[in-house]
Amino acid sequence: MAPGPALQRINAILHSEPLASVVYSLYWSCILCLVVPFSAIALLPLCIYRILASWWFLDWNGAKAYDPAAWKQPNDITELAVVVTGCDSGFGKELALWAAEAGYVVFAGCLKKESFAQFDV
Repeated sequence: MAPGPALQRINAILHSEPLASVVYSLYWSCILCLVVPFSAIALLPLCIYRILASWWFLDWNGAKAYDPAAWKQPNDITELAVVVTGCDSGFGKELALWAAEAGYVVFAGCLKKESFAQFDV
């Protein structure tokens, strides 16, 4: 069912150019000034809870949830491996060589077959 002629006339007036810009400006001003701050206020308790939980609460193992000292570290560095792509030259090559010197197992990816010769041990 189509709206009546009175509503169509009001719609035409509201969408005419000088008035349409003012109406849109007022609408988005209300959204930005009222809805966004209320959204931030509604999310504030969640943010506070997350901060307090990370400081005080424990994880399932009984250790502090965000305590880096409690994280398991590997016993031997040979247990660690890295994958480096772009090892033909530049940053990828330097990173792969540095990781190999540091004791990591390096999986180097090169574009050209000839580039693998620089990594022969």
